[in-house]
Amino acid sequence: MIVNVKVTQALIDTGDPCNPYGCPIVVAITNALPGSVVGVTNREIAIMINGINQFIVPPWTVTQFVNAYDNDRPVQPFEFELEVNE
Repeated sequence: MIVNVKVTQALIDTGDPCNPYGCPIVVAITNALPGSVVGVTNREIAIMINGINQFIVPPWTVTQFVNAYDNDRPVQPFEFELEVNE
């Protein structure tokens, strides 16, 4: 299943830098996949859906965002697609 993930300015403003569970991307993925448990680093997106863990290499835009956000550099809202197993 392909999921469109939207990282909004509101999520950026309320996110928690350097927290793999409080990143705006985590909230955006959780919004797109209700009931999932998500963790994000610049090298991996971990998603648990229906008790099954999935580990996904993030798109380059996600890696760039995480690196900038965690280092207090400016970031902009963006969207990306994520392929997950249901």
